[in-house]
Amino acid sequence: MSSAATPELPQQLLDSQTCLSADERQASIDAFSPAIVPGPLQTPAYARAVLSACGVTNPATLEEAVQLRMGRGHHVRTDHGHPHRYLLTEQALHTPWLGAQEVGEQRAFLRECVQLLHLRVRVLPTFSPIPWTGAFAILTYAEGEASVNVETPTGRLVAPQEMMPAYRAHFEALFAAAQPLSRVLAAHEGTGPQ
Repeated sequence: MSSAATPELPQQLLDSQTCLSADERQASIDAFSPAIVPGPLQTPAYARAVLSACGVTNPATLEEAVQLRMGRGHHVRTDHGHPHRYLLTEQALHTPWLGAQEVGEQRAFLRECVQLLHLRVRVLPTFSPIPWTGAFAILTYAEGEASVNVETPTGRLVAPQEMMPAYRAHFEALFAAAQPLSRVLAAHEGTGPQ
């Protein structure tokens, strides 16, 4: 029985330091995170739970990863000169691996984030009429260049440049079909974790 060689993905895996450097250079971001709250908008408890669920079990490594994520989030939230748009699905607001207190803290933090004028956060209904892909982020840098990073549990993959128009069109269609986060959170007010 012959086995065909697995084709190599035309993408590059980025380490956490490269991701941080990219975040510091970026002028804007359009990110889609269908399964979880986007990293820069996570509380420490939420980030710890997500990273633990992805298999980060060493306490020192876990705390280092949480601190890196908090650093990236701080940069995005304080970078008032550049627009950032985040899109998540309604199912990302339902976090069964967190307790009621952590869910409440995460939702309160999201309410604070949407008060920032440079952040726009929208939520796609669970049963969206538009089919969607996995997580990705379109980073546009001050120099004018842009890249598409496809999010994975272990890092980011950089998509080929020729895929940029397709990702941009996909993001714009999904963003247009979504509702403002504040409206969705108001509808979920008092429902607790689901």
